[in-house]
Amino acid sequence: MLHVLLSSSSRQSTNKSLGMALHSRQTRNLFRGRFLSKFSISSFSTTQSSPPLQPVVTLGMLRENYDKWERRAPLTPSQCHDFLLRYPQSKILVQPSSHRIFANTAYERAGATVQEDLSAAHILLGVKRPRSFDNLPSEKTYMFFSHVIKGQPENMGLLQDILDRKIQLIDYEKIAVVEPTTGKEQRLVAFGRFAGLAGTIDSFHILGQRLLRQSWSTPFLNVPPSIYHSNLEEAKRTVRQLGECIAKEGLPEEMPPIVYGMTGGPRGNVYQGVREIFDLLPHEMVAVEDLPQIYEEPSSRRYKIYGVAPEMKDLYARLDQDNDSIFDRRDFFENSQMYQSQFATKIAPYLNVLINSIFWDHRFPRLLTKQEIKDLYRSGNERLMVVSDISCDIGGSIEFLERSTTIDRPVFQYDPIIGKEVADTILDYGVSVSGVDILPTELPKESSQHFGKALQRVIPDLVQAVVGTDNETAEQHVDPDKLSSRLSKALITTHEGNLAYDFRYLEPIMKRTSRASRIVDEDARTMILSLEGHLFDSGLINQVLDVFELDHCAFEFLDCNVRYRGKGEDPIKSSALLKITTDDENVDLEKVEQKVGALVNAIVTADATMNRLDRRRSQTAYVEDNKQKTVLLLGSGRVSKSVVDYLGRNKHRNIVVASNDKTEAKEIAALAHHFRHVHMDIVNDQRRVHSLIKDSDVVISLLPAPMHPQVAEMCIDSKTDMVTASYESKEMRNLKSRIESSGIKILNEVGLDPGLDHMSAMKMIDEIKDRGGHVTSFSSVCGGLPAPEAADNPLRYKFSWSPRGVIAASHNDAHYLWEGRYVQVSGNELLANAAPFVEAWPELHLECIPNRDSLHYKSAYGLDDASTIFRGTLRYSGFSSLMHVFKTMGFFDSSIAIGNIHSWDDVLKTLNDARGGFATIEDFILACANDNHDESIRVKECLECLHMTGSEKIKKSTNDCSIVDIFCHRLEERLKFGPTERDMVCMHHTIGAKYEDGTIEKHFSSLQAFGTEATMTAMCKTVGYPAAIAADLVLGGLEGKTGLLLPTSKDIYLPTLAICEKEGIVFEEHVKIEQQGITDINAAKY
Repeated sequence: MLHVLLSSSSRQSTNKSLGMALHSRQTRNLFRGRFLSKFSISSFSTTQSSPPLQPVVTLGMLRENYDKWERRAPLTPSQCHDFLLRYPQSKILVQPSSHRIFANTAYERAGATVQEDLSAAHILLGVKRPRSFDNLPSEKTYMFFSHVIKGQPENMGLLQDILDRKIQLIDYEKIAVVEPTTGKEQRLVAFGRFAGLAGTIDSFHILGQRLLRQSWSTPFLNVPPSIYHSNLEEAKRTVRQLGECIAKEGLPEEMPPIVYGMTGGPRGNVYQGVREIFDLLPHEMVAVEDLPQIYEEPSSRRYKIYGVAPEMKDLYARLDQDNDSIFDRRDFFENSQMYQSQFATKIAPYLNVLINSIFWDHRFPRLLTKQEIKDLYRSGNERLMVVSDISCDIGGSIEFLERSTTIDRPVFQYDPIIGKEVADTILDYGVSVSGVDILPTELPKESSQHFGKALQRVIPDLVQAVVGTDNETAEQHVDPDKLSSRLSKALITTHEGNLAYDFRYLEPIMKRTSRASRIVDEDARTMILSLEGHLFDSGLINQVLDVFELDHCAFEFLDCNVRYRGKGEDPIKSSALLKITTDDENVDLEKVEQKVGALVNAIVTADATMNRLDRRRSQTAYVEDNKQKTVLLLGSGRVSKSVVDYLGRNKHRNIVVASNDKTEAKEIAALAHHFRHVHMDIVNDQRRVHSLIKDSDVVISLLPAPMHPQVAEMCIDSKTDMVTASYESKEMRNLKSRIESSGIKILNEVGLDPGLDHMSAMKMIDEIKDRGGHVTSFSSVCGGLPAPEAADNPLRYKFSWSPRGVIAASHNDAHYLWEGRYVQVSGNELLANAAPFVEAWPELHLECIPNRDSLHYKSAYGLDDASTIFRGTLRYSGFSSLMHVFKTMGFFDSSIAIGNIHSWDDVLKTLNDARGGFATIEDFILACANDNHDESIRVKECLECLHMTGSEKIKKSTNDCSIVDIFCHRLEERLKFGPTERDMVCMHHTIGAKYEDGTIEKHFSSLQAFGTEATMTAMCKTVGYPAAIAADLVLGGLEGKTGLLLPTSKDIYLPTLAICEKEGIVFEEHVKIEQQGITDINAAKY
């Protein structure tokens, strides 16, 4: 019920005035239906029989002064007139403005009073925040967009000013209404449609200018920007004329088709505005999969433009699923870190113009990255000329939108190759980027009408909550207890000078802003942390912000949903998304993250979790070398594709592929910008190999490991650097002094295993040591496997690299340390020593086999205090026992000749004879299976699956000399990946750490990568990309380093891991605190 103080004479006067107003409205047909629907207010009377009380409310309308282009108004003159008719005793005071879309005289004709002083107003309405409150009344209720609710540092001073002046702030951004058709809450004031309308009109003008720069005169040039039209209808009329011109006269005959991409559909408000304008032109909408056909059908494309409106299912794909999987929208929002954008490959190559309006925050993959647009331009595809990012997320879904633009300068030119803005005007090369953040004000009349219409839905709620009298000098404000729920949820501050209950989380942010939100330069490093739990009532958030402050980091709340524990209520967790930035070179963000993680674990009452959402960037500066360099790739085998793919993108790299397979070398080399393939016998034509090495700046050897020392000797003679993905052999170490004397670099072990295992492990080990800890245990496992759906044979294994390598690895002795006990496993028994692996991916049912000499890494990794040092190879469960039986049967034996062997029955008979001659082959298999009947059955099933029984004639190659040769060939034939099957790489580290305060931690790091045989296998990616990146680092200098190198130092592993992440090779890390130290919280804070 409205509480308004009125005298009896005032009440009579009110009734009389109301009757006159009603009569006037009826004669002008203004009241009937029009106001009751907009201002439906329940009875104003205290009893049913008494006449309704007429409230006395004064509204004030602020002059917009925050942005020179802001011309909108919260209420139009006609809406002011409507209000005064509904509340005839009320007033509206309007600050004069020559900038506003509506003239001062229009408000005066509507019945408002135009004056500077708004001190008599109960409620002051604006669009944007005032530039200053110096000439505005305090202790009032204000409504405007404040942009404070996420703790934006630049607006914390404004919030403090509001509190000091005891201003009651209601923020439009937080007012939500329930839509009757859907039942869903939506923002009351949403300008998305108008941003879409204006942005699309402006894009036509930008496109016209860009095409003219490229010598194409088109009618797009005749469409002025939205702001130059007097209203929306006039703008639409101009666009229709453009459409008529295209339909009648066509676009230039030689010009390629114009293709628009429009994101944010099908239900987004912005997208609806975009389509409202786009659909005025003659056009054809095309499905994503049909985009390539546009460029194959030139007949009628002159007389229309094309559009594609990809939905989320077209834009994103889950990393661990194939392209045919059904897109799950809910899963995307819940597990967005598991998705990647497909836009750069499926859509962007065919677009000329992109109008982007998708919702984005730091949890989601970017739509188009700098690297992706760079790769697109490097490939020669320069179709994408114009990007209008209506969402205007700086560095967001369009990563190269590095700043917003203005209405008077709406475009900057971005050069994808050098990765920088090169002009603030349109050029004939690169991408013309527009990111105007106040597009709706380009259509100020219609935007204001929309704004006022929305306010009309809540003004009755405000009127009922006004406290005061008709005495204009009295203290007046809105009673928060009488606000409707939709308005009370939007109340940011109270008239007592306090933050409203739901926004108390802003208090610690304000206190720190003066120090924590200092300006940082463009080279600053950033991380994004997501926190969820009882962040505020436990005090966790305050201590987290203490960490940032003490470590000289700026911070910003990108998103914040606050919940407090109420009496008798179920505890609902809060969430916060924080951006932490520093430009202090002495601050290690990894350590800051670890401190926050320690707090999360230490404050048990918070019941909180923390995740880091950004892809970690290297702290080692790496500058691309733009001098022309020649890379010699020896071998064109299974991993060469990724090597050439990466290095070949750089137009400053000449790629030479030397191989004995002419066709393969030609296909691989052609992936590069500048390439040459050489067909040669690498083993026997040493003179020619030496000549190629002399002409190169770096050699990448993908040859079998025993050949590396021979290549290294030629590199020493030629003073040419060298990179391999193989283990550093004893023969290679024997060349160490000669390598150092020659002044060259030979970097080994930069593949997967070895390679990424070293780099990811050393990163964690160094981080532990940098925090003053020491490593107490180290375990690392890795395996190349078929993806689960492709593991469809008894061995549950397929080969994306040489079977001979798998066989050879099974002969190696293994040595490791386990809980202080030295363990040695001979090569003969290696496969019999497999154990279940349960540290990660339990659903895969993996097993682990000890891998070589783990004790070597005690010195290599600096693990002097570790009681466990173990490295292992991952396989699916059951692989090792089967292969052990095959080994016992003699299939791994290179000494048994195959001269008289013609069929697999011959093979089995020969092996049986060599093992003593059992009565039957079944007895032979059972004996080799150590009398395990179940295992012998599995062996026979596997032999049948591999077609290794019967009289089938064996096809021998010229290189087949022994049993193991034909066995490897059969494995390769029968266990190869199908064209649609994926392989998988899994790597996992578990590292124990202890600190001086007694804290004990377990650190975990996991990599799971998938590939497709049709494009690039996971093995190819995880071996080839690191090797290529390492070669690029060698070409870039690695200042001060020469000799025989491994990737265990920060200057190698940090940039390599960072660039690998951009190629989709991402390690997921987390820390578990097993025992808290005595001073763990203080340590975490300081």
